[in-house]
Amino acid sequence: MKIRLGNVILTSVAVGVGLITLLGYFVAELQPVRAQLLAWGSLLAAVAVLIGALNLARVHTRKIMEQAPGWGYSPFMLLGFLAALAAGAVAWLPGQSGGATTNFASRFLFQNILGAGGAALAALMAFILVFAGYRLLRRPPTLLNVVFLAAAVVALAGLLSGLAGLPPEAAAGLRDLGTWLTQVPAVAGARGLMLGIALGIIATGLRLLLAMDRPYGD
Repeated sequence: MKIRLGNVILTSVAVGVGLITLLGYFVAELQPVRAQLLAWGSLLAAVAVLIGALNLARVHTRKIMEQAPGWGYSPFMLLGFLAALAAGAVAWLPGQSGGATTNFASRFLFQNILGAGGAALAALMAFILVFAGYRLLRRPPTLLNVVFLAAAVVALAGLLSGLAGLPPEAAAGLRDLGTWLTQVPAVAGARGLMLGIALGIIATGLRLLLAMDRPYGD
């Protein structure tokens, strides 16, 4: 097996930085070093995001020029990209208060465009549930299908209980049941997913610290 010097150096640097950053949470003397390493990492991540955004704009610009399939969506992406850049640049104008994410232009962009779009997508959830339930009815019944359909029906009934002309007691019961579904089983499932993600991150981090995986050396 041929070992290249460059891979050894990259692996040593990556493992050393990871160990110092990890020990900085437990050793007070290493906390300034940890903070500096995290600052460098944040700067590199910001540069990587900027390069990725510029590459995305370049790809969509090429799609527009070549009229590749789906190029009709590219102008909207470029328009949103330029609007986000302009909103961040407003913070550098004289007399403006707030940073790139807190000035009035950024707040307007997020509240009136991203917020409105998110609300519209959330409003479509009811129609998506109804369509998914219709598709499931065309398949042989299984336990998971029955559980999904029952949860979807209860959730929709809880949302529409005030418009269904039901007695107040029945409407309140549906609302309480829908609230319980969204706050107990749904939250438990979300926390389980977060725990799984956290364990996966820990396992990946340990493999990188032990040099079992070396993506930086390829």
